[in-house]
Amino acid sequence: MDIKTHNNKLYFSHVNKSFANLSIKDYKSKLELLKTLPSYRNKGFATTLLLEIIDFLKRKKKCKLLYANPLPLDNDGLKLEELIKFYIKHGFKKSKKSTIYEPYLMVKEL
Repeated sequence: MDIKTHNNKLYFSHVNKSFANLSIKDYKSKLELLKTLPSYRNKGFATTLLLEIIDFLKRKKKCKLLYANPLPLDNDGLKLEELIKFYIKHGFKKSKKSTIYEPYLMVKEL
């Protein structure tokens, strides 16, 4: 996993096939993007990257919560219901901090 930082953002890459952006503020992190290139989808790359990010955050002990707002990014990726199931599978729950701007906000305790 490659990690680049800029200000309060972290940019992750898993073998240049799956990518994620993460922001960190006040012991909370927010997964702003988790995407796999279309030809590599459904092969576990996003799962591997998400698990590596969770492990990274736990090791650094910078964050207690990881938020994600599962919204489909394109027509070729997972649909909303599939994205929600993906995050639930990895320990995320519906957040009580959902808003009209982030209606599907989910959270995972680290």
